[in-house]
Amino acid sequence: MAFLSWLKQLGFTLSKIAPSMVKLTTLGTLAQLYVGLTTDSQPNAWPQCLAAAKALPRIASDEPFGTIGTKTKMKQSALATATRGSESG
Repeated sequence: MAFLSWLKQLGFTLSKIAPSMVKLTTLGTLAQLYVGLTTDSQPNAWPQCLAAAKALPRIASDEPFGTIGTKTKMKQSALATATRGSESG
């Protein structure tokens, strides 16, 4: 998820990322996904992502680059709350 968050931070939308992932099939790698979206080479995928992650003040979730919109976060929070409520009842 952090890799996808980073790709979104680079400006790629999920509507661009998802079809690229599907095209790769289950044999594809994150480096191949990176190459398919950018004009960079596979060996640069991990170092670039790692450098971006290291530049963050801290990583406290699987969405460290903050690319999920507020509405999505609110929906996820509501779903988590509802799930917790149904588990305790």
